[in-house]
Amino acid sequence: MAQKPLYFLTDVNYTMVSNSRALRGKGKFYRYQNEQYRLWMLDILRRCEPEGIFLVTVRPDTERELTLARIAQLTGGWQPDDCFFSTMNVEPPVWKKHACEKLIFPKYGSDPSQYIAVESNLDTWKMYAKLGIRGFKVFPSFEMNHREGVSNHVAGQLF
Repeated sequence: MAQKPLYFLTDVNYTMVSNSRALRGKGKFYRYQNEQYRLWMLDILRRCEPEGIFLVTVRPDTERELTLARIAQLTGGWQPDDCFFSTMNVEPPVWKKHACEKLIFPKYGSDPSQYIAVESNLDTWKMYAKLGIRGFKVFPSFEMNHREGVSNHVAGQLF
């Protein structure tokens, strides 16, 4: 029996970006030059050697180029295998459900067992679970001491 491909679905805001809360002001704009990414989290995902790591984000598609440039700058040039930036002005779970059903599943397969979501938004977390996608909830306040590789906090919760 052939092994199914494994894909990680990860968000940018609050999930990959550790200081999102501190950077948010009024309105929806991003301070790319000040974003700090959870590089340890990306390292873990990459070490799992998935078929793909996909960004699924409510950030508007107009922010794609700047977001990807910042990711490349902080990761030594790494880029996600595919990206799904929002083309709709809706809440995160609505966009991400749409992205899964209309963009990701048709392109990569509709079997939810081949996806693992890494997510910080509770409503999106619940939506992924309803689609049958398992994963981890990342708590926005969690941070790991990258040098020592330890934390006094729980990094996430399996859903």
